[in-house]
Amino acid sequence: MIFIDAYLHGIHPTFDQLSQGAQAAEREALYIEANQYGLASHLQWCLWGIIQASNSTIEFNFLEYSAQRFQEYQLRRDEHLAMSPPVSPLL
Repeated sequence: MIFIDAYLHGIHPTFDQLSQGAQAAEREALYIEANQYGLASHLQWCLWGIIQASNSTIEFNFLEYSAQRFQEYQLRRDEHLAMSPPVSPLL
């Protein structure tokens, strides 16, 4: 949580003035958002691997890499999409 706290202090100068409950809600909201965007990252790299497999001259198993990234997406998808962020007190 050190990174999350540092990030929240950087974007919300008044973060320290929030109640403990509000700070916890902000931490949880950022954690959930990061995990959900992580899913998009897995899909992006999966698609990149497919494109590279047909276009790249580099000797690398891009399709295997793509399959691994898609597998990671599937492994985390249901859990991360089921997360529901609390209402932010800073919005």
